[in-house]
Amino acid sequence: MDKHSLVQQLMNVTEALDELESKVSRAILKEQMKSQGKMNSQIMHIHTKLRELEYVPSADYTELRKVSL
Repeated sequence: MDKHSLVQQLMNVTEALDELESKVSRAILKEQMKSQGKMNSQIMHIHTKLRELEYVPSADYTELRKVSL
């Protein structure tokens, strides 16, 4: 095998690895966004339930305060 063929194969492998890395990065980001969306949905659900019970969390979520409506 000549030098030119080896260089071409190396370039092809490098390109394939770059493409694979990009796909993996996108898949990871997609999963993170999906997970964040679920967490946001759960937080909104908790906020709704707390409001129904007339409570609101403090800014740092360490305590609940009764709200007089």
